[in-house]
Amino acid sequence: MKIREIPIIFLCFLFAKSIQANEADTNEVAISDGGGDPPQCPACPECDTLDKIPDETSLRYIDYVYKDEVVKTIKQDSINNSAVKAAIVDVVFGAIQEHTNSDLTARNYEKLCEHVNKKLGEKYAFGWICFMIKGISHAKHSKNSLMFGLENQETLYVIAAGLKNYKQYQELSEVKDTIIFDKLGNPEITTYITELVLKSLQNNTNPEHTYRNYTKICIDIITKLNAKYAFGWTCIMDKHHFTHYYGHLLKFDLDNEESLHIHAAICKDIKDYLDDKYQFGWNCFIDDGGSYLYYSGNTVALQFDNGDRILINAGKNF
Repeated sequence: MKIREIPIIFLCFLFAKSIQANEADTNEVAISDGGGDPPQCPACPECDTLDKIPDETSLRYIDYVYKDEVVKTIKQDSINNSAVKAAIVDVVFGAIQEHTNSDLTARNYEKLCEHVNKKLGEKYAFGWICFMIKGISHAKHSKNSLMFGLENQETLYVIAAGLKNYKQYQELSEVKDTIIFDKLGNPEITTYITELVLKSLQNNTNPEHTYRNYTKICIDIITKLNAKYAFGWTCIMDKHHFTHYYGHLLKFDLDNEESLHIHAAICKDIKDYLDDKYQFGWNCFIDDGGSYLYYSGNTVALQFDNGDRILINAGKNF
């Protein structure tokens, strides 16, 4: 009886050892090969067997391959100029690629924004602001900005601080409709100046309609007017503040609260001539006859049949 029991007990012992060996081999493979998911902690509050990984080391960034992928991250858009918007997306796309590291674990937003400001500043002559906010942002920039909701709860803002959207005038009637003050008294000259203004606006507003060179506009207009009419002319641009000019003035109220003033500077020629001939200084004014200008002496007033008059005053006694 005992002789038969011993082999059975021995066989059970060997079977148990075999199971333990298999479990040991299995555990050794799971640890050494590095494959698959890491061992999971049992669902219990007191379990501390796994090391906790800091959030900073667990970040993973998207490898943006196409610009359309960046476009899809836009959460707010208040830029009404399609060319400027496309340029921002293009620059941001390139900056993300350049300033995200190769293993997609870090992105340098300081360098990224420097990149964005530099590239956009080279393309457009106005200021740019770029910054990133960490976390879900509810900030709003209602004017001239794009907000990109990127991965890892990172929000990138690009703001065109000085962006203007200029109208591209196509027809003579569009410019004519902006005239709010016409004291030239000559429809032919008014029409000619309006044609000059239209052509010059077209030639000196950039294709993206973000910049208009009023210096070149005025030089172009005055050069042509002086060649055609021997009055002497002045041209200035100002904002839509209250400014009153007496005399032969044509004023255009353009877009972006900007006004263009074309003035037949008869007084300039008179003053220059008298200053050159008599070395004691002269003043010359054109008004509509209702001026409150008053001079006690040394003044000549030339009254015209349309009610305008020229006041010429010697700055010193004869």
